[in-house]
Amino acid sequence: MASKESSLLDKYGIGVSITCAVHCTILPVLISFAPLVGFKMFTGKVVEFSLICLSIIIACCSLLKSYQNHRNLLPIMIAVIGLGCIIIGYQLPSV
Repeated sequence: MASKESSLLDKYGIGVSITCAVHCTILPVLISFAPLVGFKMFTGKVVEFSLICLSIIIACCSLLKSYQNHRNLLPIMIAVIGLGCIIIGYQLPSV
């Protein structure tokens, strides 16, 4: 049975993942309308960097706690690959 702390971290992780998915889905629409209304809040690098940092922190806490219980490296390896792809994408110049 999962501990209460691990379950809470999982819920935070799900919440950040959903926030990231919504941000990435809506961002192209916001960017197209941003010049019309002067709306730059969600189009900046600060928002993206904040979501990436929050994702890394929650993933590390959740996965380390989970590893202590299950001793399975596969979720950690998948997270490292996924977060690595996100960081590489963040570093690439915008088109």
